[in-house]
Amino acid sequence: LVVGSVQSERQVAISIKHGVVIPANSSALGRVILAFAPESVQEEVLARPLKAFNDQTITDPARLRRRLSAVRQHYYEVAINENDYGIATLAAPVFDADNRLAAAVAVVGSPFNITRTPDKAMLAALHECAAAISVELDSTAWTDWRLRQ
Repeated sequence: LVVGSVQSERQVAISIKHGVVIPANSSALGRVILAFAPESVQEEVLARPLKAFNDQTITDPARLRRRLSAVRQHYYEVAINENDYGIATLAAPVFDADNRLAAAVAVVGSPFNITRTPDKAMLAALHECAAAISVELDSTAWTDWRLRQ
């Protein structure tokens, strides 16, 4: 569920409407949220048919499980053309005081500026943003993750 966004100041920008629900299998934000959800929630989602929005959408539960595992390891996810062609997203988790997932933050753009292997500066900025929000919520999850790296 999209609850907020900051609009680009560029003349041409991609926007997302507040209140939109994006399925976990077709979005970076959704996969970040699902990756850190309780296992019972993950299994419930993976037991249902996964909707395809186009030929890029992940609909295979085994493939989705592998992606969720990678998200938990790297603390980010990328989705390119999975929900709509021409849209790419880079997302990271935000944690609360109990180090449980509280939200996710993302950068939305085109596949020309968000690629499967994210730009290091963009990924670092996203990680810093997610970590700073998490710290404001009294979380140590990002510090703990960085110590494991």
